[in-house]
Amino acid sequence: MHEVLKESLIRWAATRKDEVVFDPKRGYYSLDIVIDAFRKGQESGQNDYIEQARGKYYENARLAVEATNKMITKLNEKNIVPLKLYMNHSLTESIILLSIKEDLYIDDTFIDFAYPEATKIQTEYNINGKDFNIHINFIDEAEGFNHELLKSDGFGFSYDLVKGEELA
Repeated sequence: MHEVLKESLIRWAATRKDEVVFDPKRGYYSLDIVIDAFRKGQESGQNDYIEQARGKYYENARLAVEATNKMITKLNEKNIVPLKLYMNHSLTESIILLSIKEDLYIDDTFIDFAYPEATKIQTEYNINGKDFNIHINFIDEAEGFNHELLKSDGFGFSYDLVKGEELA
């Protein structure tokens, strides 16, 4: 993977606010987070928990970067060039979305290679699946594709793999 992409992903993960790191849904935290914080008690315990959770968030981001790197490398070995990368990363999962040219996306050669390869990589990184999961998906880069809709679905990181730069 381009070193610039790797650095961009790590920098992006490092700048997430606590409320993003802990993945609240509509202002609510998962039951596990609430129970753990309650058990820890006291403000110092809560601060320790936040520090540990943030460390886990960064570690999971590192794993997501590794998995993304492997997938892009495997695709490139088959002369498949993903166009853009989108990532929705939280404390419990990372969803990696790679856009592919529309004509290639529906090609049997791509389908027969990319999806089994993505499954292998996911399996490799989801060893301790109940704590953190990585999902690798593909989407066709059709004309009129609206990147803004992905942002509204929580894909906070986007990168143009062809130009080698983050998308605005």
